[in-house]
Amino acid sequence: MKHCCFCRQEIKGRSDKKFCDDGCRSSYHHQINGNAIKQVQKTHYILRKNRRIMSNFFHLNKFPIYLNDMVAEGFERTYHTQIIELNTGIVQFVCYDFAYQIDEKNRVYLSKIC
Repeated sequence: MKHCCFCRQEIKGRSDKKFCDDGCRSSYHHQINGNAIKQVQKTHYILRKNRRIMSNFFHLNKFPIYLNDMVAEGFERTYHTQIIELNTGIVQFVCYDFAYQIDEKNRVYLSKIC
């Protein structure tokens, strides 16, 4: 006799079945992957928020922007999707379809890359 991997009830049906129903299968995988999924969701939320802030400032067409103004809106500088070093030595931080670079006076220059 086989038993459900989640609720331990006896399983009826196919010989390779691991769970008694979809609810147990879903609960089992949520229990196993729950913390990892929560971390990914948190990171994705921050990245989307950063992108939204960059988009809002970009569409204002007032450059340069000061990093403190972006941070005041909730921008988290340590979250980005890519770092690009240009041939000139300038480092750009990318968040989806927006990129930014910061000069020595904490002025931010935004660009849309797609």
